[in-house]
Amino acid sequence: MVADHDRSYEAPIFGTVGDVVKIVRREDDEPGWMWCEHSASGLAGWVPEAFLEREDEHSAATLRRNYSAMELTVVVGQSLMMFETVAGWTWCASAEGDAGWVPNHKLATS
Repeated sequence: MVADHDRSYEAPIFGTVGDVVKIVRREDDEPGWMWCEHSASGLAGWVPEAFLEREDEHSAATLRRNYSAMELTVVVGQSLMMFETVAGWTWCASAEGDAGWVPNHKLATS
């Protein structure tokens, strides 16, 4: 870790393959991510555009895979296992067993 990271949301969006989400907006500052609301739970959060199957041009999509928008709170010097990188973020796990997304610019690779 080259910088601490605190998760942004306590109850982020999550879902399973085939769940329907409402696309609320795209963020120009974070290409590849869309702000979505889960149709069943009402939870909202950022979802990688690559994980969405668009049902129409504007507002609806289904999840192509299981997904959680949970971010991982980490501190400089902490060791992490890195699993998957998508649109500038990496899914990581700590030695304590916590898992979540961490922005790539805060990770150190060796």
